Amino acid sequence: MRSKSLLLSVPVICTGVALAACTTTSDVTRLWFGHRSNDSTYVYAAANRDLLTEIVGNPFGGAKTQVDVAVTGLMRGHDRGVGARFTTAPGTSARDGYKVAVVFDPAPDMPTADACSAARSAPGSGDRVTVLAVFCTPSGAYSGAVATLPRGAGLDDPAVVGTVKALTRRMLPRDASAEPRED
Repeated sequence: MRSKSLLLSVPVICTGVALAACTTTSDVTRLWFGHRSNDSTYVYAAANRDLLTEIVGNPFGGAKTQVDVAVTGLMRGHDRGVGARFTTAPGTSARDGYKVAVVFDPAPDMPTADACSAARSAPGSGDRVTVLAVFCTPSGAYSGAVATLPRGAGLDDPAVVGTVKALTRRMLPRDASAEPRED
């Protein structure tokens, strides 16, 4: 009897832990920049090619290069099948003027659209890290998303992993008819 009750409680405990560690897209807010965005701009910039990814700030401690590699690695495969190779050192396949800016703890006085040209991070405070991700075109900010992470979490923390993946999906432009605009 005792072994049956233990076996029955394990899935319940594991499910509860998994749900607590996951971040859903409802935890990530999509940003719009005053124009009709659509998938074709992102597909042109990123489909099966390198996409410059600038990462500003480091709330994780450790070497910045480790943060860059971990964050771009988490982003790969989460751009709705477009196949961008998010990288801080793009090769010749990258399109000029297109990039993604990921800013941890953006400066409070930094306009969101400045993530593409003048991203600044500020020392964080509180128990959450704000993360801003913006898809940038040659003419500036195109689409983006913002989320928060638990401060002090490591790059392999399930909350960080889930949030970065969800942030990647939600920062991308969508066909204007795909969902209601938030502006």
